Amino acid sequence: LFNILNVLTSLIKIDPDLAESFTEQLSKVYRYVLENKEKDLVSLGTELEFLNSYLFLLEIRFLKKLFISFKIDNSYYDYQVLPIAIQLIIENAIKHNIISKAQPLKIDIFVDNQLRLNIVNNLNLRETKLVSTGVGLENINRRYALISNQKPEFIKTSNQFIAKLPLLKLDNLKTNK
Repeated sequence: LFNILNVLTSLIKIDPDLAESFTEQLSKVYRYVLENKEKDLVSLGTELEFLNSYLFLLEIRFLKKLFISFKIDNSYYDYQVLPIAIQLIIENAIKHNIISKAQPLKIDIFVDNQLRLNIVNNLNLRETKLVSTGVGLENINRRYALISNQKPEFIKTSNQFIAKLPLLKLDNLKTNK
């Protein structure tokens, strides 16, 4: 929030019209967080709408340093995901990687043939590593364990970090058995 408000302060002086759009998207992001933070699941389509507003903010903050691509067929939009989990993984990538014009952060988001949402980023790890508590990823693991027998996977290779989140159907959840 602090970083976003700093960006907004700068935009107000430089480009008031963009600052207005930025504020509208920021309000959509926070409204979504407040309305969905207590829910177990939301539809992928709903989560992607939230991400569009969130990514607008990131694009302004990281001009030409962050590239995020979605390749998700809308036939998957009714599947369920944890609210805000994708955003947490994106923030994790931002926290742990160098982001510059020379070394942009690239994140690809797609559904694989095992019905898992993949969030894949290149690795340009920071030299002065921030201490990772692993709380965010562990939180995602615990939340999935409460509602499904399917588990997320987190894989770190020499040049990528890959998060695989199961896409769920409402009729296959622990609470419905």
